[in-house]
Amino acid sequence: MTKRLLTTFAIVLFAAVTASQALVVSVEPVEIFNAPELSAMGAGIQSVLASRVAGPGVEVVTGAEAGSSVDWKLMTTITLLGGVYSIDGSLIHVAGTKAGERTYETVSDKDKLMDGLTKVAQRLKNHLASSAPASAMPQSMTAAPVIAAKVESAPIQPNLPANVTGGLTGNYTLLGTFKGEPRSLDVMDTNGDGADDLIMLVEEELLIYTTRGGSLAELARYPLDLPSRPLYASAGDIDGDGNAEVFISWSRNHIVYTKAYRLGANTLTPASEEAKAFVRLVKHPAQGFKLVGLPSKGGPEVFKKQLYSYSLAGNEIKEGDKIVTKGNQMPVNVSWITANGSGRVDTLMIDEFDHVRIYGPDNSKLYETEEVVMGGRSFFEGEMRNQQTLLEGDRYEVNSPASEINGLLVIHDNQEGFQLTRNMGSYDNGVLRAYSWDGLAMRPVWMSPTFQGFFAATAPAKSQKGLYALLVKSEGFLNKEYKASILLFDL
Repeated sequence: MTKRLLTTFAIVLFAAVTASQALVVSVEPVEIFNAPELSAMGAGIQSVLASRVAGPGVEVVTGAEAGSSVDWKLMTTITLLGGVYSIDGSLIHVAGTKAGERTYETVSDKDKLMDGLTKVAQRLKNHLASSAPASAMPQSMTAAPVIAAKVESAPIQPNLPANVTGGLTGNYTLLGTFKGEPRSLDVMDTNGDGADDLIMLVEEELLIYTTRGGSLAELARYPLDLPSRPLYASAGDIDGDGNAEVFISWSRNHIVYTKAYRLGANTLTPASEEAKAFVRLVKHPAQGFKLVGLPSKGGPEVFKKQLYSYSLAGNEIKEGDKIVTKGNQMPVNVSWITANGSGRVDTLMIDEFDHVRIYGPDNSKLYETEEVVMGGRSFFEGEMRNQQTLLEGDRYEVNSPASEINGLLVIHDNQEGFQLTRNMGSYDNGVLRAYSWDGLAMRPVWMSPTFQGFFAATAPAKSQKGLYALLVKSEGFLNKEYKASILLFDL
């Protein structure tokens, strides 16, 4: 009898010691995007993940039971895209002293979700085992998952709370339409009346529209006398004199050029000589407008595989320092983005193969993914298409479209339209997607409705209370006719 009591006491003591050393993992509510058929299953999916992660040396908590003793947070999203469910799981170390882990699994239908969840949970559990002290991982004890009595799944997209989506909603206003094929869009107040003015490159002209009164009205139209068709324009007050500088790019003989112009009250005058580079203005959250670009060397490769900063010095666009890339592919886009809840500004690069890389202020690479930019690339086209032979002019990929607004990265995700445009000359199925950056991974948090057309550009409103989007539709094949619409998404 005494021996039996001692044995029981030893087992209880061992379990108590083990529990005190166990890792505590908070399994957060599952976020479900674009899959309303799963919205009622959030709590069940959370329970499945908890049961799969729990084990020797791992205590699982959720909801109100997740207190200050939590070591890790497990965050999961399930997104339905193109008929495929993507299960994305991330482990975040609460103290920030250990490396996190991110993994994903895709399944083709709802019946295979359980297998996908099990695979994701097992990989994350393996990471926990590798990061835990040996004393916290006994081999003969098991721990049951602890599930809160009431667990609600996260709201499905697009009705996420404003603090998650940056305020973006699916609501939008059609401000107006016009004929023509616009290539770029920027927003500023060009005349001091407090209204957002839209600066667009359309055909061979620079057009300025005002949004005063909640609709589009043309303010100015400037023909551009350039050696070939202009293809990209960015605008902003880079020198702080109250007037906008406009940087316009075009291509000729496999070389891309950029020239600066100054926008006056009723004038557009040259402000620089042409530079052999694709240069554009990008806004930094803390430092204001910055010039970045790709030097153009001509020949089959067109660009150097290195992004540089630039400056407008006198009448010259001058090449400056290299911008960190640390990758084998040519960077075609740079943005700056802040991690949620942090004042730190990180550098976000998109390369020619749609990889997204994020670097910290010390130029250390924090993150890389191929799962964000799906399509909708911006092109430079050389000479106009020959209507008789249908031969294309030069085509250079120079800019993956992206806008940063309220800490989110907004991508024009026009994959189907992009493919049709290149192969058949027609646009279709345009959609916008927004991603947040939490310091560990980029997470999908918002998606617009799908439109018939192709999103060519987006630009945040000056007040950061709205997102302008430029939607283009075409009709015909040999003789295309284009119609553009300006949408304003609510914040």
